[in-house]
Amino acid sequence: MKVLPGEQWHTLIMHAVEAGNLKLAFYPVLNKDGVLLHFEGMARMQAETGKPLVLAGEFMPIVTHFSLTPMVDLEVIRMAIQHLSTMTDHVAINISAASIANWTFRSELSKLLRNHSDICSRLWLEVTEYGAFKNFDAFKDICFALKGLGCHVGVEQFGQRLAEIKKITELGLDYVKLHSSLVDAIEENAGNQEFIRRFCEVVHTIGVSVIAVGVHSDAEWQILKG
Repeated sequence: MKVLPGEQWHTLIMHAVEAGNLKLAFYPVLNKDGVLLHFEGMARMQAETGKPLVLAGEFMPIVTHFSLTPMVDLEVIRMAIQHLSTMTDHVAINISAASIANWTFRSELSKLLRNHSDICSRLWLEVTEYGAFKNFDAFKDICFALKGLGCHVGVEQFGQRLAEIKKITELGLDYVKLHSSLVDAIEENAGNQEFIRRFCEVVHTIGVSVIAVGVHSDAEWQILKG
């Protein structure tokens, strides 16, 4: 990504939101039988006309630096709602830690979803494990609010704070996405196999689905299906 002075990036990001230059790229998430669960919507930005879209991993640190995350997250959710209004798919969107901690964002999100209650059952909203536990009370509040509106709620990149697994049971989550480090070469890692097996045994009893992220080989897939 081109190196620009900070204020130019601020202007560029603000313009992207106002001019509709944020985009969503969709990636399918399947269950163990290969049936589509939802599409994960990943933010992209059209920084320059005719140039490739900028990935979220490149521009979101700048968004965070300028405290624009709640604004961008809300716009991404609006785009997901627009997408859902035109088709019958389910879509998952990540919400950042900074947005979870922002009361105005939580209020605006609730208002937005109440105005589109017909699509809430097809909207999956997820927060990283880091963001969920960093702002646990705020995340707990938003979980209950989103669940009350009919949305699916989940935690992604789960598995780095295993000592706090019990907190998962307090949240009423629908799903957890495992950290890719637990999945990578799992056919060769008996410890990770045992952890995932036991974790599934616990959370499945309270209705939480477990999703593996970063499955790159058939060997991994076969172990995880079991």
